[in-house]
Amino acid sequence: SKLYIGAYDPLTYNDDMFSKEFGEGVIAYLAGGAYSSSTVFEVEDSFGRVRLMKNSIETVRVKNSEYSFRNAPSFMSLLNEESAERDALNEVNALVDHLLYHQNTAPFIASRLIQRFATSNPDPIYVSSVAKSFRTGKYGSLGSGKYGDLAATVSAILLDPGSQSAVLDADPYHGSIREPLTKALHVLRSMEIKLENGKKVLENHFPFTERIFQMAHSFPSVFSFFLPENIPSGRPGEAELTSPEAMLTDMPKIINMLNGLFSAIKYGVSRCNNGFGRGDNESNCQEGNFTDAVARLSFDSQFSDANDVVTELSTLLTGGRLGVQNKQIVIEAYISKLPDKEAGMRIAQ
Repeated sequence: SKLYIGAYDPLTYNDDMFSKEFGEGVIAYLAGGAYSSSTVFEVEDSFGRVRLMKNSIETVRVKNSEYSFRNAPSFMSLLNEESAERDALNEVNALVDHLLYHQNTAPFIASRLIQRFATSNPDPIYVSSVAKSFRTGKYGSLGSGKYGDLAATVSAILLDPGSQSAVLDADPYHGSIREPLTKALHVLRSMEIKLENGKKVLENHFPFTERIFQMAHSFPSVFSFFLPENIPSGRPGEAELTSPEAMLTDMPKIINMLNGLFSAIKYGVSRCNNGFGRGDNESNCQEGNFTDAVARLSFDSQFSDANDVVTELSTLLTGGRLGVQNKQIVIEAYISKLPDKEAGMRIAQ
């Protein structure tokens, strides 16, 4: 279609103002019984929306030049009239509607959500599949069938072969690194963090912003913590791979993360050895002493066999990806602390 200017609903006028003509999927409302610039066409677009378009084109031509451009209409009055607020709201709604249904919106949202839920470098087929689910509102039998249905979109992200195929484990381009906050909370939750002596986390909250430079609802700017198109240095950068989370993994942040996790395992969440806790008291920094800790890791394996204990820790902390050689090193370290099982668990973690 070459028509871009919307029209008022002809049905709001007098019955004799317009006459109807029906075509292939189009209804033409003719003013005065003939086609003119006042004719209004009613069509249904690919998203199922009924559109009323005025039979008019307005073009601005640059003087003494071959250049021209479409003159976008404005229904805002230059005078401060009572209708100005209504017209402003209508124009904003029209803009939002235009952006929502823009042809680039679905693939843009699809690629950004895929980066958060699946992989930092999705292939075009994967993005296309998710974008289709966003447009149609369906993924198989899932979804409402409405444009922008996030249930269908997320289902496509998680269930599509682009994220579920077994061959992806051998693909060096698949996957993503965890952002620091998610990584820290994963360890604390997996190892069953427990508050000590009725202390409240809200009163002694973890200063993650100061230690790992990331905390929920504490974005450094409107662009969040990292850019989705970030290309890190080194081999990933040479391969032109994107890794948004890599913006938060420079050496100081990595060291602070490791110090915080090691301290949480040995002393609980405290200030000991640059841990995640607050305060300056480091007088009780002895391994296994949680006196000054806000919370501690309380996980205790139900197994007694060293191999089973380390296998369980591997499942909880690495998703079962602990290599054979490294697993044997952890088993030997765990056995070296027995019969003190708590000490064994700390060194194994």
